Parts: sequence; C-alpha cells; structure tokens
Amino acid sequence: MKEDYIKKQQENQKEDKKAFKKFLLILCISCIAGFVIGFFTTLVGDIWTIEISERLKTVGRIFAVHGGYIITIILFLLSFVIYKKCRKEFLVWNGEEEEVYNKMDLWLSYVSWFSHLIMIFSYLFLGIGSYVQLGSKEVAKEMLETNFVGWLFSLILVLGSMLFGLAISMYLQQKVVNFTKELNPEKRGSVYDMNFGKKWFASFDEAEKFITYKSSHTAMKVTSSTCLGLWLFCLIGMISFDFGVLPLIMVWIIWFVQTCTYCLKAIYYGKHPSEVMK
Repeated sequence: MKEDYIKKQQENQKEDKKAFKKFLLILCISCIAGFVIGFFTTLVGDIWTIEISERLKTVGRIFAVHGGYIITIILFLLSFVIYKKCRKEFLVWNGEEEEVYNKMDLWLSYVSWFSHLIMIFSYLFLGIGSYVQLGSKEVAKEMLETNFVGWLFSLILVLGSMLFGLAISMYLQQKVVNFTKELNPEKRGSVYDMNFGKKWFASFDEAEKFITYKSSHTAMKVTSSTCLGLWLFCLIGMISFDFGVLPLIMVWIIWFVQTCTYCLKAIYYGKHPSEVMK
C-alpha cells in the first residue's frame, strides 16, 4: 500500500512539473503583454480617453432610445417563429417518438435563451439611455432649458424600452414553462410564483439535474475567466483612462460572491450528501 502511495506521489509530481512549465510560460507571456499594453496605452491615454468617450456617447445616443426596442423585437420574432414551429410539431406528435420530443425540447431551450437575452439587453439599454440622458449634468441642464419635452419624451422611451423588454421576456418564459408542462405533466411551477425556481427544479428528474449541474459548473468556470479578463481591463483602464477604482471593485465583488457561493455549497453538500439530489 505504501508503495502505491509513493508511486502516486511521483506521478503527481511529474504531472505538476509538466503542467507548471506551461503555466509559467503563459504567465510570463501575459505579464509581458500586459506591460506592453499598459505602457503604450499610458502614452496615448489622454487621446484615447477623449476619442473613446466621444465614440461611446455617439453610439449611446443612437441606440439608447431605440436599441432596446430593436433587439427585443428581433429576438421576439425569432422566438415566436421557433415556438410556433414547436407547437405545430406537438399537434401531430403521437406522444411516443423520443426524437420528436428531443427536437421540441431543444427548440424550447432556444426560446428560453432568447427570453433571458431580452431581459439582459433591457437592463443594458436602460443603463446606456440613462447615461446619455442623465450622465452629464451640463447636458441634462441644457436639454431641460432648450428642449424639455424632447428630453422627457426620450427619457420615457428609455424606461419604456426596459419595461417592454421585461414584459416580452416574461411572456416568452411563461409560454416555454407552460408548453414544457404539457410535454412533461410532472413539471410543477408558474413563472409568476415567487418560489418558481425552487418548485421547477424540484420537479426535475436525475438526468435534468445532472445537466443543470454540468451547465452550472461550466458557467462558473467561464464567469471566473471573464472576471479575470475584466479585472485586467479595469486595471489598465484605471491606470491609463482614469476609470477609477469602482469598476475593478464591482468586478471583484462578482468574482468573490460567485467563488464563495460555489465553494461553500460544495462544502455543504460534502457534509450533507443526501441533500445533493433534492
């Protein structure tokens, strides 16, 4: 038994040594690339700051008011076509062909994805629109004095864009959930129920729960990588473009909460293995 442990330790050391060389190489390249990018952006920081700021304002003015409506309508039309196609397939389904069922389930997954994208874009365009209309006190004051009605109307449209997107998102999610309950009578929950997520997950079978676990783990890893990239972006922006420390702190908070939630839940389920499949 001791010989097996020693052999395993040697294998681990060999594997770690091989992986460490690649890790060290990537780390060195990243440091050099970060130094070069930071050095050059610092040299032209003021020029880039003005140029990027003006471009963002231009893009914001164009899309702030109408962008949310456009994105919502496009995704809604795509979802509507897919949903109708799925409903048409359901009407001629004999209830036994698994291939047809899997196809409908896949289509509904796309509609669900689009509904969440609509919600996310709604918040994005609300933020952009609010920045354009209220971000600059001087601009807001000028608009209030020269074109109050136009400024107020644009502000209402920006808010309406978010409400319109959220309403469409909720409508699509309700359609997906109810259709899924028609395909799977054992499913429980209503999208208007405050405990919908808990009830919906409780009605999953083991295969669906396993898919959720795998997807969540992948999302955790991708989010961690994204946070690392955003941290680097904020660090460069903080030095070169005078972003301030707040963007970096916000990225860190997301990273911190996501990591702690994942690790603490893993510890909890390690102590209570019977709770895993509930």
